[in-house]
Amino acid sequence: MNKDVWTFNQRDTIQALQAVWNEVYKGCAEDSRKKIKHLIEVGRAVHDVVRQFMTLAITVSANYS
Repeated sequence: MNKDVWTFNQRDTIQALQAVWNEVYKGCAEDSRKKIKHLIEVGRAVHDVVRQFMTLAITVSANYS
C-alpha cells in the first residue's frame, strides 16, 4: 500500500494496464479481428499516455474537492 494516496504503485499500474490491453485487443475469430500483442512498459507510449491522463484527472479532482 502506498503511503501517499496520490501516487500509484508502478508494478500494480503496469499489471492493470496489461490486463486491460490483453482484454481489449484479444481478437475474435467470429469477426476476423486479430489479437494485438503488446508488452506494457514504464516510459513507453501506452504507459505514458495513461499516466498523463491519470495525473490530469487527479489534479482536476483535487482542485474541485
